[in-house]
Amino acid sequence: MKKHYGLRLIGILMILVCSLAVQVKANVLKNVGNVNTYTIQVGDKETFLSRDGSLAAPITTSTNVTLPGTYYVTQKDKSGEIQITCFTIPAPKVNQVWYIEKNSQLEEILKYGLDTYQEEMTFRFENGKYTIDTMKNLFSNQLDTLVMKYPKLYYSQYKLTVYGERNPKVVLKLEYGVQDKSRLTKDSVQVDKMINNTISSQITSKMTEVEREWKLVDYLARKITYGTNKAKTEHMMSGALIDTVAVCDGYAKSLMYFLNSVGIPTQIVEGMADGIPHAWNLVKLGGNYYHVDLTWGDQDSNHIGQYYNYINEKDSYMELSHIWDKTKYPKANNNALLSINTPTILEGVYRVETKQDWDNLKKQFSKDKMRERNIIFSNLSMNKWSLDKILQEIVQLAQDEIYYSSYYKYDCLVLNYKY
Repeated sequence: MKKHYGLRLIGILMILVCSLAVQVKANVLKNVGNVNTYTIQVGDKETFLSRDGSLAAPITTSTNVTLPGTYYVTQKDKSGEIQITCFTIPAPKVNQVWYIEKNSQLEEILKYGLDTYQEEMTFRFENGKYTIDTMKNLFSNQLDTLVMKYPKLYYSQYKLTVYGERNPKVVLKLEYGVQDKSRLTKDSVQVDKMINNTISSQITSKMTEVEREWKLVDYLARKITYGTNKAKTEHMMSGALIDTVAVCDGYAKSLMYFLNSVGIPTQIVEGMADGIPHAWNLVKLGGNYYHVDLTWGDQDSNHIGQYYNYINEKDSYMELSHIWDKTKYPKANNNALLSINTPTILEGVYRVETKQDWDNLKKQFSKDKMRERNIIFSNLSMNKWSLDKILQEIVQLAQDEIYYSSYYKYDCLVLNYKY
């Protein structure tokens, strides 16, 4: 519950601002541009590769990349510094008819079609007999797999027409939610530029993976406003990044693309929340998995989120409000990098372990000019923190009314306030 505390107590939304501490800027992103092929040299560097925002995968040996797409290679040397290399292998020319000798060819061809916003594609299956139901299931499964694997891909609906059963001809018609194909192409190019510009401006070579994650979570939470689900673009990365309006899958796709591009393996989780279909992310940090629900972390019109509620959470906490098929996803049950335990890497975030810590912090607050703070009062069961008393003390320090939100979790009281 968000409240106003001072001479009067009035329920009100607070503005919570969490920004990462300033770090020395380094040229972390190297953009190679268009190439026909690219060889990744690993050496003694920890290396992750992501294609078009797909799950960042570890690379342990030199690898030659030939498939079309935009790739990000994140490498960390022994000193802990990272370098990110971006390169693009352009898509081939359009085929009039795609000849399918084995079903495994279909994924790359359909990816090409979605990447280039093809409105109609014709296929000839050269080996085998297919019923209409078999063919429909084949295309449906492939399309569903693609949009989950590559967050930039999107289609609103499709129509499949099958001619014959043995070596059939198949015509696939696709719709994208935006009728103007030139706009889709233009938006795609703009999104690519925004991704590179954001990585260059927000990420530094000395950032740990946790710092990279929080920096991009913070960036997207500030940028995106939750939508009304009236426009198809709200489900797309272009809606989130260009229009700055998105619903849950627009948030999740954007975060997935960004984190994978900076070497943090991230996937989308599909499930239910508050009884309606919902999407969020599962992020791998320090070898363990954590849930990140940026939609629920960005709950007001000021792009401000209660990060300590829905960023880097365990299964046991998320299942209080979310439902998902746990057999499809890795377990998230580690405490190390839960948001409540994350090292203080955000400006204006403080951790209070004891009453003496709080006394020292109040002295610091009386001297600095910061008007927005977020405090984690730990060991609640032992310290018996009194929210009302703490608020009174803060108002005395501020000599002003304050806007605040508070909640309890993991034996902590989390207080966010502004004046």
